[in-house]
Amino acid sequence: MLYYYDSEKDACPKGRIPLNEGQITLSECGECKRGSYCFTINIGGRNHTQCTTKSKEQEEWLQALMDAGVTLQENAIAPVEAKSIFDFTVKDIDLQDFDLNQFRGNVCLVVNVASE
Repeated sequence: MLYYYDSEKDACPKGRIPLNEGQITLSECGECKRGSYCFTINIGGRNHTQCTTKSKEQEEWLQALMDAGVTLQENAIAPVEAKSIFDFTVKDIDLQDFDLNQFRGNVCLVVNVASE
């Protein structure tokens, strides 16, 4: 059982989620803050989305949920089949789509600036 509360100070849980029949899907959530690491627990057709601020926290949550009996939906994230970086469309700093194909034929340096 996963119990959830309105705040850390509440003595009684707001509700509970039975975990033994659930599935987890990893997702990008439109309602979540930018930079959040989200996952959804589906129990009996109801979705419960959880977000963390760090990928390590997300991994810890997922492991604890799987230890409690929730299954990870293996194909939740579709594999990407691309032959080069020019096949990708990414989000720019303003969250607008940015097609990397416009750089085809040029030498490109890719830098990962993600941080926790």
